[in-house]
Amino acid sequence: MLTKLYKRILLREILFLAIIAMGFAIISSFLLYKSSLQSMAGTEKLTSYAIEIIARSEILEEQEPAKLQSLINQLTEIDGISYVFIIDPNFEVVAHTFSPLVPEDYSRYIDSRYSEFEVTERVGSLRLETLGEVLDVDSPIYSGIGGYVHVGLDRSFLFGNIRTALLWQGLVIVLSLTGCVIIAFFASKKFSEPLHNLIDYSKKVANRDFDARVSVHSGDELEELAIAMKQMQNDLKMHVYGIEYALSNLSAIFDQMVDGLVLIDEHGIVTLCNPVFAKMVHMKSTEDIKGKQVKGVLPKELEILLSRCQVGSEDSFSSDLEFSSGQHIKAISKCIFHQKKSSINGKVERKYLGTAILLRDITADMKLLQMKSEFVAMVSHELRTPLNAIIGFAQVISARFQGVHNKVTPLLGPKDLEGFNKIETNIGIIVQEGVRLGALLNDLLEVSKLEAGELKIEKTFVQAQEILERAKQSTSLLFKDKNIEFTQICEQGLPDIFVDENRIQQVIVNLISNAVKFTDEGYVRCSAKRIGGFVCFSVEDTGEGIDAKDQALIFERFKQADDSTKDFKSGFGLGLNICRKIVNLHKGEIWVESKINEGSTFAFSIPITS
Repeated sequence: MLTKLYKRILLREILFLAIIAMGFAIISSFLLYKSSLQSMAGTEKLTSYAIEIIARSEILEEQEPAKLQSLINQLTEIDGISYVFIIDPNFEVVAHTFSPLVPEDYSRYIDSRYSEFEVTERVGSLRLETLGEVLDVDSPIYSGIGGYVHVGLDRSFLFGNIRTALLWQGLVIVLSLTGCVIIAFFASKKFSEPLHNLIDYSKKVANRDFDARVSVHSGDELEELAIAMKQMQNDLKMHVYGIEYALSNLSAIFDQMVDGLVLIDEHGIVTLCNPVFAKMVHMKSTEDIKGKQVKGVLPKELEILLSRCQVGSEDSFSSDLEFSSGQHIKAISKCIFHQKKSSINGKVERKYLGTAILLRDITADMKLLQMKSEFVAMVSHELRTPLNAIIGFAQVISARFQGVHNKVTPLLGPKDLEGFNKIETNIGIIVQEGVRLGALLNDLLEVSKLEAGELKIEKTFVQAQEILERAKQSTSLLFKDKNIEFTQICEQGLPDIFVDENRIQQVIVNLISNAVKFTDEGYVRCSAKRIGGFVCFSVEDTGEGIDAKDQALIFERFKQADDSTKDFKSGFGLGLNICRKIVNLHKGEIWVESKINEGSTFAFSIPITS
């Protein structure tokens, strides 16, 4: 099989040799033609010179026609001489070799030749009816005093020799060119054959035939290339086998996962999913999902989650979903981006490639959670009545002690006074801790209602500015004994939002309270602004800050950023959990941005409803 490179090399060599051969043929033909003409002219001159010598001899002087005729007849025996014709100074015929008479067409030529007196040599070309094409060479004898000698040279004989020489020359050129082509063929084949072997070898390796072998011993760069390709084959073999081993392990893990997992590309086409996911979305097998558009195949809840990934700037989202089948699903989506640093401005550019969604069936967990919430609600409700009685009686006793404190103090001794003050302090602790316990029970009841879906949300259209003002009034006393500046910023022209005003105010108040609690000096800033289709509220402080590892936990129940200071700062870790649930009920999101010793910013978004 001839490779493309081999064909190109062979064709170039043939064209190169052909050009050289044609040039050589043209030049040699020209030189041969010129040499033949010179040889012909030399023959003519030699003949004329011989005749001139004879003419100078006694034969012409003694007027012996027989000897002269015999001599010119001998001249016609020379190859190429067709006739000899001699005339005297008066242009009378002296001798000739025509038989029997001078042809008329030649007589006319002689008449036209000597119509004007000339003594120079001349070569004329003419066609005689009896002799054909001839070259007539005339030469004066003694500058014309002794007459003129004409010699006729056979043109076909002369040019026949030239053609014969040219034919032989052409044959030699053709044979030389054929030999060169054969040499070029085998030389190109010797170069192309190892290259062809390398091409076949690379195709086998590309088809994952890692046992393929190639042998190239050319002693040049091709042999070096073969060695490099063998090394590449070994490295590729190791990498491919390693990748296949890793993929087999990942495939086994992927198929045996207890959670559902699906990969979706940037065009919304499912590229990969495991059997658990197919079962969750009520498909018979993964083949019913792979390669298909998400729209129309997956539940609408997942379509919404995917759309948020495609248009959002965040890398991951988490959401609790409830399918129409009654399943409760915890969905975690992770956006996949390709990051590339621009060579122009050095900025890092991100291109969205797809999304990975993990689904966890929490239906059983939700049922268990509901049972727990109902139990907590029942216990909390049953505890509130005796707790209120305890707090009430403790407050009465505390008030009585304060009423008789000034009257009893002068009557008591030092030891009795110390006991009296200790009892009063303990009663104050009972009241304080009872109030805290009551607040905890209220939070537990609210969490239970939120988790059970029993918390009623009464939405109305409200201005963001109005919510901020009410939150400021509710928290004004918190700043009384603190060296903290409170500022409020509300963007002009914000649209009204459709929310439960009391609940959104509860969220902002909770966030401001936390900011004041963990800030010793600096400022607390509360703001509202529009971002896209959302109104975003934020509370920024210059407090202690939250470690990155704790930021994902603080929205869970009974979780705080720093457990070592929980007693000092007070609280049970339910406030942010309640805030998140209230925001989620409004189809919004809540998040935190914070750095240690630099402060924190808690923010949540509420969608704008027309």
